[in-house]
Amino acid sequence: MERQLIEKWQAFADAYHRDEGLRGETEADPVGVFRMHGFSVEKLPPTGIKVVANTEEVVYFVLPPDPNADLTDEDLLALSGGYASMSCLWVFP
Repeated sequence: MERQLIEKWQAFADAYHRDEGLRGETEADPVGVFRMHGFSVEKLPPTGIKVVANTEEVVYFVLPPDPNADLTDEDLLALSGGYASMSCLWVFP
């Protein structure tokens, strides 16, 4: 299952880099585009997603949320339900 997700994500990343239209759509509506490509997005915050791509000059490192930050009741409920978030996926050609 994890291997299939990595392959699916790599295929999306390849298409994103090749297709300027897909890049624009992803920037405008990342949740919609991820859903359209078969990624589970139900737990993602629709207004809090930003898609960036590494370049030759800049590599982005995504850190997980601050574990010391105050959590809301909704956050605690999501965590207790077993929801896990992948903060970084490295796929090298």
